[in-house]
Formats: sequence, structure tokens, C-alpha cells
Amino acid sequence: MKKYITKNDLLMDIACGTGRISTNVCRSLDLRLILVDKNIHMLNVAMKKINMRHERNKLINMDVYDFLENNGKTDNVKINDINIFTCFNAIHWIGLGLFKKLEEKMSPGSLFIILTRTKKQNKESFFGLNFPKFADKETRLFSSNQLLDGFKECNLSVVETKFLKYQILQKKSKLLEQAKKKSYSTFSLYSNEEYEKAMRIFKDNISSKPEMLNVQYENLLIIGKKQ
Repeated sequence: MKKYITKNDLLMDIACGTGRISTNVCRSLDLRLILVDKNIHMLNVAMKKINMRHERNKLINMDVYDFLENNGKTDNVKINDINIFTCFNAIHWIGLGLFKKLEEKMSPGSLFIILTRTKKQNKESFFGLNFPKFADKETRLFSSNQLLDGFKECNLSVVETKFLKYQILQKKSKLLEQAKKKSYSTFSLYSNEEYEKAMRIFKDNISSKPEMLNVQYENLLIIGKKQ
């Protein structure tokens, strides 16, 4: 990703949430940043992570489709000035309709970067393997072919596709806490009764595992470029 980016480029993170990934990327690569999300509570968390003293760092509390429809006029953002558009772990929220809408507004040479988890990767994740129906409940995720087709159907050339795989040493108690706090939106797809039953089975499934676990994570990174 770094080889496609120039210092001081302007990055817009779409459906940024708390900006966990994009703020770190911009800090490490010395980029300017615009965060867009319709959830004001998420943006308030993100605001604490970015340097608002830089005049080109912005927080925009708006649905991304509305923002694109207005050409950024609401917040005095010139979409033509944006070099990089990112969607980190959020394309399943927004949908594949974003590709065409975004491509229509992007300047030639600008990038669209997606980081996500495919259906297959979700199924093979820690919760996919241990939390009952976790993979079955999550129907919003896309396959790699669906995402690549989204790029091909627009004037966006795929310049890099990378399947990422890494391990993090984590406490079993921390993973249990993530399930209790419903840290993944997938948990919200359960009814209260389904969730309580699944939690009991999940606890049984991991009870014999050691306290420290090497948890495997997988993601798909796709970088597209407007011609």
C-alpha cells in the first residue's frame, strides 16, 4: 500500500467508525485525513485520534452516499482533491453500490482501497470456528470474486490484491469479553435468546483451551486505481 502513496496525500476514510485503521495509516505515512461516518458517536471517538489543528483534517457526520451526491459541498471538500479513498472493514455495511457512485466522482489517478473479511475468512476466524452460527448469521460479507467484479464493472483497475494472514497472541478472557460486549456487529444479528444460548456453547467450546491463544486473523486487501 505504501508504494502507491505520496507524503501529504489527502485520504478520505468512508464509514470510518472510530478511525482505528485510517488514523494510524495517516500518522505513519504523513497523510492528511478526512473521516466520514453517519454515526456521530463514532466520530467523537475518532476526533480524539487525529490532529484537528491541520486545516485539511476533517470530520464529516454524513451518510457517504449523501456526501457523494452533494459533491462534498456541505463541508467545503473538493472531491477532486482527494487522492485516496478507503473503506476499512465497512464495505459490507455500505454495499457494492459504492463502487459506481465513487468512481463517478474520483479524479484520474486516485485510489480506492478496500480492507475487508470475506465470507470464507469469516468462517475460518476464531469466532467463526467457536461461536455457534457466527458465520451463518453474517450474510452481509462478500466473496473476493464479488469485490473484484465490483472494481472491474467500473473504470477502476485493480493494481494489487493481497490475502493477509497473521496471528496475535491474546488472552482467552479477552476474547470472551469481546463476545460479551458484542464487539463485532455480527452479534447484533442474534435474537437475545439465540445469543444467550450461543454464549453458553461458546464458553464450553473454549473452556479447555489455554489462557493464552495464538489467534489467526485474515483479511483481503484490494487496491484499485481510477484510469
